[in-house]
Formats: sequence, C-alpha cells, structure tokens
Amino acid sequence: MGTSLFPYATAVALAATVVRAVDWGRVALGAVALALIHLGVNLWNDFWDERLGSDVRSHLPTAWSGGSRPTQRGLISPRRVLCASILLVVVGCGTGIYLVATGGGHGVFWTGMVGVALGLGYSVPPARLAWRGWGEFAVGLAFGPVVMFGAHWLVAGELTAAVLWVALGAGLMTALVLLVNEFPDRAADRQAGKRTAVVRLGSGRAARLAWALWALAYASIGVGVWSEALPVEALLVLLTVPLAVAVAVMIEEWRREEEPGGFAAGSALQVLLHATFVLGLGWAVATAVL
Repeated sequence: MGTSLFPYATAVALAATVVRAVDWGRVALGAVALALIHLGVNLWNDFWDERLGSDVRSHLPTAWSGGSRPTQRGLISPRRVLCASILLVVVGCGTGIYLVATGGGHGVFWTGMVGVALGLGYSVPPARLAWRGWGEFAVGLAFGPVVMFGAHWLVAGELTAAVLWVALGAGLMTALVLLVNEFPDRAADRQAGKRTAVVRLGSGRAARLAWALWALAYASIGVGVWSEALPVEALLVLLTVPLAVAVAVMIEEWRREEEPGGFAAGSALQVLLHATFVLGLGWAVATAVL
C-alpha cells in the first residue's frame, strides 16, 4: 500500500506549496479512494495470477515476491477474491468520481482512469501487461506520474514543474521495487510464461538495468534542481544512494549462488529505499518552500 500512498502524500505536500489552503477532508477522501483501488487491484491480480499459473508455480515466495497467494494458503476462495476485488475497485472509483463531481477537475478523472486501467490490465487477458514484458513500465507509470499527477491536481487544480520531476524519480523507484522482486521469481515466472524483465534479459543484464534505473531516478532530481524546478534541498535525497548500492550488492551475491534462495532482504531494502526517496523529496521540497 505504501507504493501508492507514499507518492500520494508527497504530491499533496508539493501541491500545498502552491495553494493558500488545503482541503484536508478531500485529501483524506482521495487517500481512501486510492487505498481501496490499490487493494482491489492487488486482489484482482492475485486471482488472475492463480488462473494463469504464476502464483501456483512460484516455489520461493517471500513477504515481497511470489504474490500474496491468499487462495494458495487457503485463506479465501478464488471466487471471493474476485468478488472482493471488484467491490473494492467499484467503491474506490465511486469515491473518486464523487471528488471529480465536487470540484476535482478533469485531470483527476483521467489520471484515475489510466491508473485503474493499468492496474486491472496488469495480469488479466488479453492485456496481460506483466506477461508481455510491460509490467515494470505499467507499475512505474501508475505509482509515479499517474498517482502523483492526480493527487497534485486534486489539491492544486494544476501541475507544476516540481511534481513532473519528482513523479519521474518516484516512478523509476517504484518500477525498481517490482524489478528487484522479480529476481527470486525468475525460474517460476519463466516456467509460467511470464515475460518479466529478469526473464527476458537474464539476471546479469537485468542487474545492469536496475543500475540504470537507479541512476536515472537520481539524475531526474538533479536535473530538476539544475532547472530550478526543485529547490537545492531536494539533493538531500542523494543520501539514499548507499541503500541502492546495498541492494545492488545483494543482487550480485544472489546471482553468484549456485542454488539461490529467497531474496527477502534485498526486496525489503528496495521498498525502504522507495519510501525514503519519495517521502524525503516531499519533505525537502515542502520545507524549503513553506
């Protein structure tokens, strides 16, 4: 849930620097809508991952990879997972439509529609974005620009150059959460026919891709500061670089093992890096301006 609410909170903080008063009731309602949709989409994709054979074949599940597997663990039937996912998405979308109808603006509507489409199309046929090699792009777009643009528009009624650069960095960091989680699932995903980046590129080139995405995420903030869209305080996010290096080292250690096991520590550290990067940017920009 943090992958959606953290960018949302940061976008709200950025928007608060350009408006005189923030309607915190609407902000809270937007967060509820986002959380409901995110949870519903997660259950939706769990249902379809099982139907398509991904979670069933995942033999090294961790807290961060392999799917949440509620049906495999006997917690709930597939039918109830599907019904719960539809109910959550419908209620979340209904809440979002209320916000649009009461002054959210067309920007909130269209970003919401794009986000829902990306989430529902992640695993379900015929889109199956994750299975066709578009999963990392879809997740990065949904939990970076889509969420942050929608939240910023909800509060400020417009977009600023600051949120454009921060959303780019946040999207790349979110895509990295998924990419890092794919390393321990590589064999299971290949067996199921799920064409993730690690399956398509192999662990070596996928590791180099991770380095490139980390570099681009930090470079986006540097360019934002250079162009004066972001205050120089945003460069404090560079303090998180050692976390990225630590995850990269863990990936290399995992790759060198003859029979690699789970990768929970590396996945958890990337989640921490994502949270620190996104929330740190929001704090740095907001405190520098306010």
